[in-house]
Amino acid sequence: MTRSRAIPLVALWLFSAPAFAQSCAGSLAPVGAVAQVRERLEIELVDGRWLALAGLAPFGSSRAGAARFEAARAALESRLSGANLSAPTPLPLEDRWGRITGQLHAGGDHLGLWLAGAGLARVAPGADDPCGRILLLAEAKARQAKLGLWADPYYSVLAAENVVALRSHSGE
Repeated sequence: MTRSRAIPLVALWLFSAPAFAQSCAGSLAPVGAVAQVRERLEIELVDGRWLALAGLAPFGSSRAGAARFEAARAALESRLSGANLSAPTPLPLEDRWGRITGQLHAGGDHLGLWLAGAGLARVAPGADDPCGRILLLAEAKARQAKLGLWADPYYSVLAAENVVALRSHSGE
């Protein structure tokens, strides 16, 4: 199978801020100021509300997983230090855990795209909407460059036929 040479050009277009805002974000409204980032990359606002980034999934742990996850949490917290967040309108309702889950932005950055593109988070399975497809492209770029968690062979993509490897990852 040959790879298309057009993919890098498409990725460049998709990752440009105007294209991404048009296809994914829509109109943004202020959400609040960040107080802290906790485990699972959940964000606490100064007013006490909790936010979660839509389209991202926590990654399983390997021996290096705890350190990699802490690095992702610290990077996000550093990026959000003193930041005010915005999200597309209308704001989503709280989930069953009391979190508002959505496509979050800080300044001009889409946080999910930034995390996936840096290899600091995985894209949730089944992301088949415009935002999910763009997040998957960012994750693919990070996997190819072996950035962040993708530098650890534990997180490499496994072939469905490799039952032994799949079982070892599932804890069997």
